[in-house]
Amino acid sequence: MNPRRSHNREFFYKYTLARTAKIILSSRKLRWSNPTVFNDPYDVPREIFAGVEASEVQSAAASIMMELIDKSEMPFRDQLNPKVRILLDAYSRAPEELKTELRAECRSFASSPTSSRDGLDQMQKLWQDTYLDQRIICFTEDWDSSSMWDRYADGHRGVALEFRCLDKLDCATLAAQPVQYVDGALAPDTAIGFAELMFYQPQFAIRRFLHQYTHTKTSDWSNEKEWRIASSRRSGETGDFSDYGFFADELGSVIFGKAISEEDREDIVLLCRKGEYSGVDLWQAEDSGGRRLSRRSID
Repeated sequence: MNPRRSHNREFFYKYTLARTAKIILSSRKLRWSNPTVFNDPYDVPREIFAGVEASEVQSAAASIMMELIDKSEMPFRDQLNPKVRILLDAYSRAPEELKTELRAECRSFASSPTSSRDGLDQMQKLWQDTYLDQRIICFTEDWDSSSMWDRYADGHRGVALEFRCLDKLDCATLAAQPVQYVDGALAPDTAIGFAELMFYQPQFAIRRFLHQYTHTKTSDWSNEKEWRIASSRRSGETGDFSDYGFFADELGSVIFGKAISEEDREDIVLLCRKGEYSGVDLWQAEDSGGRRLSRRSID
């Protein structure tokens, strides 16, 4: 198994317009976008840590420290900041008198909040520097979602492209991760969630808070069953898009929408029958009754 693989899925699907499918097949490239052009205005927020106060973070950090010294339990303990691990190891060997004194220090720290926003401001600056550099590509789990055909494939007049997750080719799709659909504040937008980040190694903390913001949407989008790959634009790239190549063998099949025009279908069939896509399966989506879609081979 490829070490980059983060899931056990064999396929992902991408709905697209017929004219866009022709460009994808002709160029063998997929478009990765900056969040500024996403259709959900609350997707990948531009502003983060909304409503988090420095004093609340300090109190939360003290509470976490007391929890650690009492129970030594925290998710991803192996990723804790080395200074925190050293302190916990020393605490575990300390006499009870010293442990009591340390608990009192934590309580005093929690009750004497600071107004400094240095940590918050640094993380916000990091996010602002990162935001415009982001490049994200989105896929979905299913080919037969009527609402997805309507929204992303021109009302069933487009196509759904099936991409295979092939270990041997080191496909980008191996690194795809599911979008989590949650309502309410994200963990980093709470005092306790932000404070937790302070206890981890910097690179791990950065990855965790970036993932929270790039791989979550509100629950009213849950029908999309979305998976994403997040990256950054390459040196010299500008604008809101980047077009990156994929392997011809990644394309497993092309599914034509039930309302696609004959002209568009013929154009795409010809593109698929070129040498590099000769093994691609071609399917026609159609109504099967019971408000469901089925597909039949057109080979």
